[in-house]
Amino acid sequence: LILFAWVLSIGAGFGYTSGQFLSGSNQDNNYSCVTVGPGNVFYGAWKANNPAPSYIKIATFNAGTWTQLTSITGAAVAAQLPALDGIVDWGPETMEIDASSNIHIAFGVGASAGGVNSLRGLVYGKYTSATSSWAFRRLYIFQDPSGWKNVGNGEYALKLDASGNPHVVMKWSAAGPHLDYLKYAFFNGTVWNVTGNTNADDGVLIDSSPAGSREVSYPAIVFDSTGVLHCCYLKEQADLISGDCWYSKLVSGSWTAPANIAAVGNFYGGSMVVDSSNVVSIADISQTNYGDPSFNFRLITNASGSFQTSTVASYAVPGATYTYPSYSIMKINSAGRRVMGLPLTGYNASFDVVSAQYRLAYETSPGVWQQEVAFTDDTNHALSKGAMDLRSSD
Repeated sequence: LILFAWVLSIGAGFGYTSGQFLSGSNQDNNYSCVTVGPGNVFYGAWKANNPAPSYIKIATFNAGTWTQLTSITGAAVAAQLPALDGIVDWGPETMEIDASSNIHIAFGVGASAGGVNSLRGLVYGKYTSATSSWAFRRLYIFQDPSGWKNVGNGEYALKLDASGNPHVVMKWSAAGPHLDYLKYAFFNGTVWNVTGNTNADDGVLIDSSPAGSREVSYPAIVFDSTGVLHCCYLKEQADLISGDCWYSKLVSGSWTAPANIAAVGNFYGGSMVVDSSNVVSIADISQTNYGDPSFNFRLITNASGSFQTSTVASYAVPGATYTYPSYSIMKINSAGRRVMGLPLTGYNASFDVVSAQYRLAYETSPGVWQQEVAFTDDTNHALSKGAMDLRSSD
C-alpha cells in the first residue's frame, strides 16, 4: 500500500492540502509520525519495505510536496551497532526536532536473520542537520532463548526537554505473554541513564502489569512549562479486552504513584497535551461495545484540579454495522485550542468498507467543539494509525 499524509491547516475554518508521502509500500497497519520543526516546517517519517529490506524515510513538506531529507537503513544502524541490521518495528511512532533542526527518533531493531534468540529492542537515533549525519545508540536491547523480552512494537514515546535532551518511555515485556513493564530512559546532556547493554533492563520503572496477564501499553508523554514530564498509558482490565487510562508524572526526578484516572472501557491509545497553565488534556475515543457503529470523542483533563472525563462530540458512521476507530491524537495550538483526530473505518454486515475517513473534533472557543472530515477515502480501503501535528499559529 502507499502511505498518504495530509497536512491540516487549522485556522478560521479548516483547509486541507493533500500530498503523497514519497512512494513505497508496506503492510497496511504501519505507524507513521509527523512533527513541526523550526520555521514551522513539517517533518514526516514512515517505514517502507519495498524495495526490501525495510528502511525509514524522513521527509519535509513544503509547497504541497513531500521531499525526502534522509533515511535510516538497517545497514547504517549495523555499521554503528553490530548485529542490529534489521528495522523490525511497525514504523516510527514518535519523532522530535530540536532548535537546531536536528532529528531525534526512536525505532525498533533486530537481527535480520531472525530467530527466537536473536537480538532485538529499541534504538535511539539523532540526525545532525549541519553534517547530514546519523548517530545511533542502543537503548533497550534483549536476547532470550524462549523468544521473550522485547520492547512493545510501536509502544514507546519520545519527547525533548527544554534543553533538547531526549526522554523515552517504553513498554517492555519481560517473560511470558502479557508480563509488561513501563520503563523510562533519558539523556541528561552528558550521559544516558541506561547502558544499552544486552538484557540490562536498567530503565526506571513507572508501572507494571498485574501478575501474569494484563498489558500495560501505548504510553504518551509531554513536558509542561515547569519541566514536569507527564505520562498517560493504557492498563488492561481483568477481562483482557478493555483498558483504563492511567497516569503518572516525573517530579524532581521521581515518578508519582500510578493512578487510574479514567475508566474508559475501550481505550484507543493515548495522546496528551498541556496548555499554558500546565493543565493536562488526554484524548480518548470510546464505544459502548467494541465495533459499535457510533463512538464518542472524549476529553480527560485535570482543569478542575482532579482528572474528569467528558464527551465533547459523538459520531455514528452512516450505513455502518461496525465501526473501528484507530488511535486518537490530540494537539494544541498557541491559543490553547485543542484538536482531536483519528482515522476510522465503517463496515457493513458483510464487512465491506462503507466509510473510511480521517475525522477531527476541535475547539472553536474554549469548551466549544465541532467536527469536520479532513479526508475521505474513495477506494474502499480501511484507514489506520494516523499522524497529526499543528503549526504554532494554526
